Amino acid sequence: MGFGFVSGELMTVQQGTYSNLKSMVQQPNAYGSFKADVQVQRSFPSDSLFGSQTHVPNPGTAVALGTEHCDAVVVKALTGNTGLIYVGDSGVKASQFELNAKEAVTLGLGFIGSIWIDAANANEGVCYLRII
Repeated sequence: MGFGFVSGELMTVQQGTYSNLKSMVQQPNAYGSFKADVQVQRSFPSDSLFGSQTHVPNPGTAVALGTEHCDAVVVKALTGNTGLIYVGDSGVKASQFELNAKEAVTLGLGFIGSIWIDAANANEGVCYLRII
């Protein structure tokens, strides 16, 4: 029994319907295949998103983003930056992950304090959005 899934098609699943989705995915399509491309989107209540900024006062001196716990964080180099931002651990170096102004990276982790930044220029930094 086929359900008409098309590869790459977005399928929205409401909370509590995982068992229904699982049974649909396990049904073979017309070719007897059990493969399905499923994308799951999670919506977040407004009280689970927290934004802030961090600046590097002196290039070469790494700064932690914060001390809070989170499920994920989006880190974006500030629009006004004229140099690179480097993202890594407490020993972040200029040769590590680089962000130009307005570029962003999403990281899944449990503690935002494990993310450190450094900057090529003084007083440049990032804005970030914590998801808990």
